[in-house]
Amino acid sequence: MKLGIRTRLFLVSLALVATALLGGQLLLAPHLDAFLTERVHGDLVVRLHLCAAVVEAAPDGDRSALARDLAARAQARVTLIAPTGAVLGDSSVPAERLGALDNHLSRPEVRDALASGHGDSVHLSSTLRSRMLYVAAPSGAAARSPAWSARRCP
Repeated sequence: MKLGIRTRLFLVSLALVATALLGGQLLLAPHLDAFLTERVHGDLVVRLHLCAAVVEAAPDGDRSALARDLAARAQARVTLIAPTGAVLGDSSVPAERLGALDNHLSRPEVRDALASGHGDSVHLSSTLRSRMLYVAAPSGAAARSPAWSARRCP
């Protein structure tokens, strides 16, 4: 079967467009991912510091409710962590399932936060099964208040 000139020009144009799109994707995707992750990170750090006063001033009580309230205000997932690493509240996990969660003390963002006042990492969430950006900071009165972290998909 012989292809007409219009069909050949269309197929060549289609191949050129597909090659340009694929090349652009391969070249730009890593840069775009890094740029967006950095923007989300900066946004989460701001939210983390704005919510810190609420965590520090909150009376002892239902930390799951506090985590859900902070998550609604910050529009991010929030986890409240005891100085021992036990999860006290998580906006995405019902209170009755908190005991089944892993201890968070060994997580890189929590370790860094406790050592230097701020920590972050990007890794797969075992709870939500998706790539997440984690940002953590200890609260001011560590003896009474828990460390906490906010996270969001980049």
